[in-house]
Amino acid sequence: MLSVEKIAKRVLERNKLSFPFDLEALVLKYADLEYLAFPFDFDGITIGLGESGRPKILINNDRPKTRQKFTLAHELGHVIIPWHTGIVASHMSGETEGDFDYENMESEANSFASELLLPTSLINNEFKNSKNYASTFTELFEKSGVSREAFLIKTIKVFHCDIGCVELNQDGLITKKYKKGRDFLSGELKNIYDARNFINTQDFHEFSFCLNTTHYNCWVVKNKEFTEIDNRAWRDILSQILDETDGHKYLASINAILPNQVKGSEHLDNQDLYNKVRRSYQGRLNLKDIVDHSLFDQYIIKRVDELKLKFNKA
Repeated sequence: MLSVEKIAKRVLERNKLSFPFDLEALVLKYADLEYLAFPFDFDGITIGLGESGRPKILINNDRPKTRQKFTLAHELGHVIIPWHTGIVASHMSGETEGDFDYENMESEANSFASELLLPTSLINNEFKNSKNYASTFTELFEKSGVSREAFLIKTIKVFHCDIGCVELNQDGLITKKYKKGRDFLSGELKNIYDARNFINTQDFHEFSFCLNTTHYNCWVVKNKEFTEIDNRAWRDILSQILDETDGHKYLASINAILPNQVKGSEHLDNQDLYNKVRRSYQGRLNLKDIVDHSLFDQYIIKRVDELKLKFNKA
């Protein structure tokens, strides 16, 4: 999680806010607020950052309500993020291109707003306990009050497993793609049939939903059930796999991939973590024979359990 996302998380905790909450009331604790029509092409402006007085946020009320809401959270980010100072006009068209400091502040304020309006923990909890992903997408979107674009970007980004999502027009043509996962729905895909042909649908849950009147089709990687059946240590299991696949030259690669997937993911239950690790090996053609070996899941189980114990003690 980015540092500015952690700041947004602390703001919610400090103010004892749960989703959904009154954003304007929160903003007014930190700054003055005014809505008005702007004569220039920008969404919001914050005045007095880093000064002794109380900052003031101005919001362009000619924008759609969903965009105003995200802009308001964005401007609050400028107020709260300690290193943002001066006067910031947000989303101006082209006038700041190439200004690294400004672009960095805008990116940080966007990340802050996204975490404030759609907390990662909320998304994880909603989908972790979901029995119907399609319903969860629509219900969470309706509660959020943000734009479809902002909602999908954040939700797909933090989804608990690999996911691909395509936006479809009335003719069934793909107009946008959202994805989490290496090589997921990559390449030129023109319609829903291209997308279905691109992936092995047996390995994915497919579902569809609507946000407002826009249709989406999604594929979520199915989790498999891991069962320990081999009592040997992971080194012995891996040695047999490498012997039988002539893969000893890939030993370093195999052992390097797995720890990076486990570290920071110790909060996942074992089955989710096993699946997360296994997916990290998918798409690596040089390792295909090794990953497809019947004992590779046993290697994952033994190695993950050992590393999880090690990282939890650290």
